Amino acid sequence: MKKFKINKQKLKQITRRAYQKDQQQLQSVIDAIQDGIRVMDLDLIIQLQNETTRRWSKNREEIGRPCYQVHYGRQEPCNHCHALEAIKTGTLVKKTELFHDQDNHNRTLQVVASPLRDKGGHITGVVEYFRDVTDFLNRENAVKHMESRYESILDATNTGVWEYDDRKKMERLSDTYFTYLGYDPADYTDGEGFTSPSFFSGIIHPEDREGEMEGFNQYIADGSPGIYENRFRIRKKDGTWVWMLSRGKTLRNSQGNATHITLGTMTDITSQYLAHLYRELGWKVLQVFNQKMDLDTTLHHVSETIQKYAGFEVVGIRLKKGEDYPFMVRTGRHKLEEDVFNTLLIHDGDGAVLRDEHGHPFLSCMCGQVLSGNMPADHPNTTPMGSLWTNELGVVFNEESSEHLAFKLRNSCLNRQYASLALIPLREKEDIVGLLYLADTRSGSLSREMVELLEVVAAMIGEALAHKALGQQLVEKERESSLLISQMQLGLALHEIICDEQGTPVDYRFLSVNDSYQQITGLRQENLIGRTVLEVLPDTEAYWIQKYGEVALTGISREFEAYSVELDKYFQVKAYSPQTNRFAVIIDDVTEKRKATLELTRAKEEAEAANKAKTQFLANMSHELRTPLNGLMGMIQLLRSTDLNKEQQEFVHIAMEGSRSLARVVGDILNYTSLEKKTQKIIEETFHLEVFIDEVIGLHQAAAAHKKLHLKATVAKELPVQLVGDRFKLKQILGNLVGNAVKFTDVGLVEISVRPAEDAMPYERINVRFDVKDTGIGIPSEKMDYIFQQFSQVDESHTRVYGGLGLGLAVAKEQTAMLGGSLAVVSTPGKGSTFTLICCLGLPRESREDVYPMEQDCCEAKKATPPTFKILVVDDDFSSRLVTKMSLEKMGCKVDTAIDGQAALDMVKETEYQMIMMDCQMPVMDGYEATRWIRQIERAQGRATPIIAVTAKVLPGDREKCLEAGMDGFLAKPFHFDELKETLRMYNQKNWISQPKE
Repeated sequence: MKKFKINKQKLKQITRRAYQKDQQQLQSVIDAIQDGIRVMDLDLIIQLQNETTRRWSKNREEIGRPCYQVHYGRQEPCNHCHALEAIKTGTLVKKTELFHDQDNHNRTLQVVASPLRDKGGHITGVVEYFRDVTDFLNRENAVKHMESRYESILDATNTGVWEYDDRKKMERLSDTYFTYLGYDPADYTDGEGFTSPSFFSGIIHPEDREGEMEGFNQYIADGSPGIYENRFRIRKKDGTWVWMLSRGKTLRNSQGNATHITLGTMTDITSQYLAHLYRELGWKVLQVFNQKMDLDTTLHHVSETIQKYAGFEVVGIRLKKGEDYPFMVRTGRHKLEEDVFNTLLIHDGDGAVLRDEHGHPFLSCMCGQVLSGNMPADHPNTTPMGSLWTNELGVVFNEESSEHLAFKLRNSCLNRQYASLALIPLREKEDIVGLLYLADTRSGSLSREMVELLEVVAAMIGEALAHKALGQQLVEKERESSLLISQMQLGLALHEIICDEQGTPVDYRFLSVNDSYQQITGLRQENLIGRTVLEVLPDTEAYWIQKYGEVALTGISREFEAYSVELDKYFQVKAYSPQTNRFAVIIDDVTEKRKATLELTRAKEEAEAANKAKTQFLANMSHELRTPLNGLMGMIQLLRSTDLNKEQQEFVHIAMEGSRSLARVVGDILNYTSLEKKTQKIIEETFHLEVFIDEVIGLHQAAAAHKKLHLKATVAKELPVQLVGDRFKLKQILGNLVGNAVKFTDVGLVEISVRPAEDAMPYERINVRFDVKDTGIGIPSEKMDYIFQQFSQVDESHTRVYGGLGLGLAVAKEQTAMLGGSLAVVSTPGKGSTFTLICCLGLPRESREDVYPMEQDCCEAKKATPPTFKILVVDDDFSSRLVTKMSLEKMGCKVDTAIDGQAALDMVKETEYQMIMMDCQMPVMDGYEATRWIRQIERAQGRATPIIAVTAKVLPGDREKCLEAGMDGFLAKPFHFDELKETLRMYNQKNWISQPKE
């Protein structure tokens, strides 16, 4: 035999090729497997892995490297490595791990590690199987989430799930069902979760049990067509009954045949059912009240209706009758018993009704507590509306003493063994007028929701009772109205409007008229009823039909006065629409009244024209009298300031007194006229109290000195330095009082005292008391009220010593009333009088010591040459212009004059003045317009010159008109030298005025 020589190298190559081919075939096989496979040696060095494993890995170059280094970057195996555990134990190891793939996504892998053994059974390595269960777990979690949501929905909707097995004739109920009803599933289910046969039938209401059982059995017997549905009551663990809606459907196999399993739900529909039931009950109750029956019959039908729908054994209604609330009706098992328990009043041993401290009667029984509104709001068996309800009457108040409870509930309730009781107040708006009484021997007949619905029904009963009582009153009123309408003095008629095809009113028909309508119009009822107005009065004006048509078609009432040509009369008409297309009219013959009104209107127009003429005359008279008086008095004052001998001084004094008397008469007449017209306004301003009093004193200083009277004033220190009020009117009032005091006093003194009044005043106001006291002739007591009347004096004889018109005090009284003050007098004949003025004045917002600092009297002024003070005097009257100019110059002022507003405007443009004395009524340009132009010029220059109105226009509104034009002050003609001096002081704080020679 030929011996072959073996090529060992070639043999190795053949062996290597065969091994590589086997490796490639093995790799192809394991790459085809969808689960991951990996083979490692005892050191956990990766020897082999399939494509699925490489696809999950971040690093595809894993062969020959440890798995813990490849996957976790560690230098040693993990403590809980499943591969090591399989090598050490030699058993199969299963685990679930979270794995991050090459896209860094979290994957959940189920890992199985199995040890590799050689032929001798020795462990040589480990093989790992990986299965991605991420999607499976996600689906499983989604199913659990949906189950959780489904259970939440069932809990929120009070819905339970049931399953019926027709083979076992048993039912399985969900935990949600048991939980909602308050039962423990462990007490009523077997090991498979099925309930005992008697459980479900035992909790169904006896009245519903047979219907539910028969209905479901019939559904199964008929082959389970469609969906099974039924409504019935179930008792909860706490004893209350709830309405349930049961709906189910039998499962069918692939051939469409019914199986033995029926699945369904049970939902609490108590709220919906009760709402529907009691809504229907409410309508039924209202229908009963709408029927024409007496009250007793109505209440009897109402209680029977409530008993039928609500299912209570006893229903009663208590209504207020005097001070008591007896049962008006009670229906059901126990009829109303006429015994002492029907009353709620409590009597003492003498039979008198017991009452509280307010005189209200005490009411017994819990009915009385509810009717009195005394139920505690926090009691668990009361409602916010004051109702009382319970399903366990014997323990409702947890009373230890049964006798005390018997007293509260009246033995009739306990003796009849009532378990459920509801006492619901009947209200008319906010007042309790009765009680709805519901009782039942069965426990659990009530729920809070049911009581709240019964409260709605009770509210409807309360309102219906009020409407029924009102209806009865209306019937009586209608009966009375029919009688009144027939006897009323105004005409009343009912008509029907007639329209053409376009809906335009063209006529109306008489339906009824009363006796007065016939008397007023002269038309007879038998000639009107059923006929149209154009048939009765063919020439009726179209506007009557148009107006009545608007009322009948729109329902908008109208009231008007119109003339009827046909009847030759004026009518006052009130038209309204009692129903569509009809209108009623109430008419009155106002022909004579209309004629009288026309005459009054003409008389009023004539009076207004005369009054306007009088006002214009007074304005002209004021200007024409005051202007020459201003020149006359000014010249006399200037003359008095020159060197005169004693005889000349006496002449000047007499002339001055005569001028003053004339000026006072003119002023009183104008003041009285303005007060008579009620046209004066209150203008408040801040003034310095002591300066103001000095001004009043200064006006009468000369007259007092001539009579050698002591004229003085005192101001209380506690009074504020500044006050706010109508300075002008206050000065007029005090001027009248001081002037009268000087006039009627020949010897002694006249004193003004100012102090706070004792009356309390609101914040920022103060009552100030002005007392004007004199030692004059006094006033008899019988003349006290008389002196304040117009044109009245104490002495009205032809031989009277004191002159005057008798208007001063009347004007002062009226002006005091305008200021909201009071004026009173205390007098003793032969000793003197004290006039007291109390006036409410304000306090300035900004407290300052002095608005106008007290200046030295003119007699004490410094003799030094005053600074230059330019004043512009504007007046068209020569004498007034001259007097003002010379008076100011004697005070040390430099004076320019202008004869009208235009001239003044030209001079202001060229010269800067410290003050402007402006007349108002002038030719070319009056003082108002000139002032407005000056203010416009000064605004551009950033200055404001004081402008004082010096005018004979002193009627109501003249002062306000000056201020509105932009003037700062007001000085009426004729003015006294002292008034001019005080005006300068007011608008200049420097003591520059020099005293003219007296």
